[in-house]
Amino acid sequence: MKSGVSVDVAKHYGFGWSESMGRVVLPVYDEVGNLCTTQSRAVYPDQKPKYMNKKNGDMTCVAFYSDDALLLGEPVTQGIVITEDILSAVRVGRLMPSVSTLGTNLSDKLCMRLIRALNGIVCVWYDGDEAGVRGARKAYKTLRMQGVQAKIIKTEKDPKEYSNAEIRSIITGRPT
Repeated sequence: MKSGVSVDVAKHYGFGWSESMGRVVLPVYDEVGNLCTTQSRAVYPDQKPKYMNKKNGDMTCVAFYSDDALLLGEPVTQGIVITEDILSAVRVGRLMPSVSTLGTNLSDKLCMRLIRALNGIVCVWYDGDEAGVRGARKAYKTLRMQGVQAKIIKTEKDPKEYSNAEIRSIITGRPT
């Protein structure tokens, strides 16, 4: 699968393909296994929008959390990484816990959930485009106003586009 997500990892999360939409479908489940939302990812350059989110019911706070069972050893540092999209959260989540905000908006409700579950710093690593940079700044301010130790990770490419070694280096600030 593109974006460095293996077939086995895609199967673990239940990722699939919609022939009718021509998109990869990424499901998001709650703590007890109920489907909360799906994120459909465009795969062709001319498809717009790149992501489509479909919430089930009246959910006000939906996020995708990486599965600690897929960590490649011990987390590289304490804390959590917030990404825009599910595939980035899966890629980063192989090295440390991560969560996708399913876009560039860190809601107040999700911020409070993160604070309750937090053990360490929150790294905001959104995409390097204009919307990602704007969203990262806003998320950082929201976290800091709540007294959370946070930092922004700035890169040109999306987190999912880096290798495991590069992600490790970017998160820790140490060269590979």
